Amino acid sequence: FREHAALSGFENDGQRAFDIGALADLSREAWEAMAPVRWPVSRSEAAWDIARGWHGDGRLRMVPVTPQPTRATTDVFYPLILNSGRIRDQWHTMTRTGAVPRLMQHIAEPVVEVAPQDAVRYQLPADGLARIWSRHGVMVAKVTISEG
Repeated sequence: FREHAALSGFENDGQRAFDIGALADLSREAWEAMAPVRWPVSRSEAAWDIARGWHGDGRLRMVPVTPQPTRATTDVFYPLILNSGRIRDQWHTMTRTGAVPRLMQHIAEPVVEVAPQDAVRYQLPADGLARIWSRHGVMVAKVTISEG
């Protein structure tokens, strides 16, 4: 999060709407305890002016969304739900970022982050390999034990 926050403010002279650069120095504990904030949270004196809006007509476009529950379920054969996600440098489904070698160097191999209690329950050592299977397929990934 700290790196993401710092990058949002890097060379941002108020031209980019997203700027949470002032949060770049938060400790993990402060981040965990942080109440929701409205951005921009900028270090720049030229903070982006929300009154300008994002579009040429100066108006904002708000799109309401309704959270949807996961369709995944657990059972005796699949006791855990795998929440797959992207690493820091993967976005655009890698259609753009996948061609940038520097962005592919952040994490060298697939990893599975496992909660400490699940690592104990399934005897998964840190930095070991885990075979992960679901109704959709099978993969092997390096284990990282993480609180969250």
